[in-house]
Amino acid sequence: MAATPRPASIDAGAHTADDGYFGPDSVTWRVASHPALGLAAACAGTIQMLYPQVMHVVDQASTFRQFPELRAQRTGEFAATVFFGDKASADKAGEVLRRIHASCHAVDPHTGEAYTADKPELLEWVFNSLTWAMLRGAQTYGPSLSADDQDRFVDEQRTMARMVGLDPDEQLRSRAELDDYMQVVLPKLAYGYDTRWFKAITVPSSLPTSPGQA
Repeated sequence: MAATPRPASIDAGAHTADDGYFGPDSVTWRVASHPALGLAAACAGTIQMLYPQVMHVVDQASTFRQFPELRAQRTGEFAATVFFGDKASADKAGEVLRRIHASCHAVDPHTGEAYTADKPELLEWVFNSLTWAMLRGAQTYGPSLSADDQDRFVDEQRTMARMVGLDPDEQLRSRAELDDYMQVVLPKLAYGYDTRWFKAITVPSSLPTSPGQA
């Protein structure tokens, strides 16, 4: 995907070489700069753990139990760097992430399969579920996106796919394709023992129902 050009009215500044792989005219910048992104990210992080092998590798090979806030912060920093950073910073963030994933080993307790976090089907689930959650967040809370904008957003995320280690040419290009993918994966999702502790850490047992309770 070609980067959108920098508008002439924007000062390049002293510390940014370029507008990265998306740019101010992209749908990605509109969605990722909206306050609803935080809700979408929380949604994505939760539903991603319903994929058993994703949850197993988080349980067995990460520090999420000990440092959940730090783990979430680093994930957010990676996404922000890819979305808004210059190309060199985005490329470096992707390189670091791929190296980390390749070093995270887990064993499926049900099948005995040994695997790493860069297993393609796991990367696809985490990547696509984030894209889906961001679109659902925009649909519910804003920014308002036309059908064409939603397709553009999905297509733009192929850049993120490359950063996490997927072939961008093999990724989805429209909202309809993304929704179909989510339906196909749905039977593979499960709420297991390790998902329960993840939920206990990340999801409050009760939520305020009115501003006065917050």
